[in-house]
This record gives sequence, C-alpha cells and structure tokens, in this order.
Amino acid sequence: EEAEAAFRNVLDLDSDYRGARVLLARVLVTQGRLREAKNLVLDEPSLPRRWIGLAIVNHPLGETEEAEAALSQLLEYDVDCKYAWQIAEIYAFMDNADQAFAWLDRAYALRDVGLTYLKGNPYFVKFRKDPRYLDQLNRLGLSG
Repeated sequence: EEAEAAFRNVLDLDSDYRGARVLLARVLVTQGRLREAKNLVLDEPSLPRRWIGLAIVNHPLGETEEAEAALSQLLEYDVDCKYAWQIAEIYAFMDNADQAFAWLDRAYALRDVGLTYLKGNPYFVKFRKDPRYLDQLNRLGLSG
C-alpha cells in the first residue's frame, strides 16, 4: 500500500515521469490487479519502459505472445544493453533461469546499478538455491 501511494504521488507531481507507471504497475501485479496494471503500462511515455512493463504484466495475464513480443521489441531496441538488469528481471519473472542469469552476467559486465537490487528482488527469490544466484551475490559482495 505504501509503495502504491508513493508511486501515485510521483505521478501526481509529474504525470510524465518516465518509468513511474511501470513501477506502480509492478506493485499492482503483486496485488493481482493485472488489468489496472496493464492500463498504466500502456500509458507509459517511455517506449522501452513500456515494453518492460508489458513483458511483466502480460505474462500473468496469460498473454504469453504479447509478453514475448514486448520482450523482443526491447531486445531489438537495446543494442547497447542499457536495460540488461531489467531484461534479467523479465526473464526471471518468466521463470527462464538460464536467460535471467545470462543477462545478469551482461549487467555485471556493464556495471549496471540495477544489480544492487538483486538480493531483495522478488523475481529472483525462486532461484535462491541455484548456485548461479549465490555466485552473483558473492561477485557483488551481497552474500552476507
């Protein structure tokens, strides 16, 4: 509830704040409010962030083709891997461990600041017993 209120406050202050709709949508997905989350994502002004949101929101809606299409668009767009962390998150959310860890490796090579969120990220909880997860935490100095 606090996270939802905080992101709604951000949007009240600046309705064009890039990424705020996607962050709020992620909160709504955890609450099972999938259609509301999708509507928010569709209004996201940043195209790459919209694709990130659609990949995440469409998956639990059972709209697998749409989720994959959004991810494909992001992958085509992101030739410089600026969204490596987010792509790793998407693959983790979709239960694709191999791709999630491959993108974590890319994010690490690029020193993506998103990696600082790995330990507490709910999308990676299911991989906590995977040795690759523990290796990532050790590499980042987050294993303690």
